[in-house]
Amino acid sequence: MIEARGISKSFESNQVLTDIHAVFETGMTNLIIGQSGSGKTVLLKILAGLLYPDRGEVLFEGKDVISMGTKEHRMLQRQIGMLFQNAALFDSQNVLDNVLFPLNMFSQLSHREAHRRAIECLERVQLRDATHLMPSDLSGGMRKRVAIARAIALNPKYLFCDEPNSGLDPQTSLVIDELIHDITREFSITTVVNTHDMNSVLGIGDTVSFLYKGQIAWRGTNKEILSSENSALNNFVFATPMAKRIQQGLK
Repeated sequence: MIEARGISKSFESNQVLTDIHAVFETGMTNLIIGQSGSGKTVLLKILAGLLYPDRGEVLFEGKDVISMGTKEHRMLQRQIGMLFQNAALFDSQNVLDNVLFPLNMFSQLSHREAHRRAIECLERVQLRDATHLMPSDLSGGMRKRVAIARAIALNPKYLFCDEPNSGLDPQTSLVIDELIHDITREFSITTVVNTHDMNSVLGIGDTVSFLYKGQIAWRGTNKEILSSENSALNNFVFATPMAKRIQQGLK
């Protein structure tokens, strides 16, 4: 479990986050949603330890990250997997070497053990036969699946995903959503997903936190979001003409 307590963050005179309180549950896909500029990415980076807040605490299993010593913080970082918006694969390395990278850098596994683990992860994302391919040979969905395999290579307890469906078609987005959701449940990971994709929200949003003007304006589940009476949330959820027609049908 990850908990944010009173998180605030500004950049010069721009107040991005104000007094954020939220709990992100283990074994669930915890979604952060909101309009562009609402602070989603900043909050995700703070939770993942890539940024420090101006005020507040981030607790992993009750331990404050900010007050951790160097050794303890390094141990925590090895328990974190990251899925970046653009997949962030190494273009000069093939699929297998991309997945091997964190294993070679941060584990004590032998070459044979690391290779076996990398193959296991690629099998989990159904890319066992793609080991020799270069990132330039892959479709957008395949690149994201390789990035997921790399993110879970070290058996992380925590997984952070920044706009995992960015640039993908709707059908491929569903595949990525289901993969993230299934892996979260299968390995009991605390997963935090930053997204603006309402299909993701309705499909895998075990918990949903809506950011509005740097504050959490609503928290609930994907089963509750369509019946919310929060006007800012409804303006976000039902922004498109098709969504507005769905909203009228719910009344």
